[in-house]
Amino acid sequence: MIETVDDIKTIANVGTGTMGHAITLQFALAGYPVHLVGRGEASLEKAMKAIRSDAEDFAEAGLLKDGDTLDAVLARITGYADYASGVADVDFVIESVAENLDIKKSVWAEVEHAAPQGRDSVHEHLRPEPHRAAVGAEEARTLRGGALLEPRAVDAAGRSGAG
Repeated sequence: MIETVDDIKTIANVGTGTMGHAITLQFALAGYPVHLVGRGEASLEKAMKAIRSDAEDFAEAGLLKDGDTLDAVLARITGYADYASGVADVDFVIESVAENLDIKKSVWAEVEHAAPQGRDSVHEHLRPEPHRAAVGAEEARTLRGGALLEPRAVDAAGRSGAG
């Protein structure tokens, strides 16, 4: 069961674009093994080239953690062109796909379908709003600013109630 950030050992990032490659690199720089999940080999290859270029810039600027090497950082990243392999055996899933609600719904539905059944992991408990709509979760919670928040009733003016 994931209770604190220390329980997260492996991360999956779905999305290989500008944000996806940068988020993947940041997790790898922090020492996490990362599953980079893309639509296909071409998008993964493009993302890995961008990751390598950015990681080289970090290394040249002396921004790698003490004792870390460029090769070690890059070795923490594994590309996957399918959800089932990409989200298997991970503790945390993040998506960084296009800012399009239909795409986000589709991605989270695929992640839920591909995630191992019976796993108690962060992506099953801390769901973004589009994801809840995609999978029909009724008792949803969100993580904002490090705090787990229960949903609140909102009136027609957008004001939050005591829900």
